[in-house]
Amino acid sequence: MDANEYKHFLMTSTDKELNKFLHNNFSKQTEGNLIESLNLLRELDQDCLIYMIARMNRIESQFDHGKYLASITAICALLVNLYVKLNIVFGVIMGAILVPPLIYMIIKESPRRVSAVFFRSLLEQVKSEKET
Repeated sequence: MDANEYKHFLMTSTDKELNKFLHNNFSKQTEGNLIESLNLLRELDQDCLIYMIARMNRIESQFDHGKYLASITAICALLVNLYVKLNIVFGVIMGAILVPPLIYMIIKESPRRVSAVFFRSLLEQVKSEKET
């Protein structure tokens, strides 16, 4: 992939395609692959770098697990309330229904956020190299 194809892909890919690309090119710990990808990043122009940093920030905030904290807290309060006031069995059943989907979403989204943070960091480094 040359620099123009690389730029075109970064600018036009869907979030799903970009996530797969980041996983394939920046998660695998082969030194040659990482250096080649980093060199391609260095060939990107300033506008592309700015756009990709903003896109990574958006993806990072989209998959931020802090947004689930209020839901988890509310569910825990509801479950404690059900345990105390109603029936313990009903509270356990509700816990089994409500908690696993939240945990599944957090586990599923965690790698996407980590990839976005890592890639944004690389983009910011490349951008600062170009500015100096």
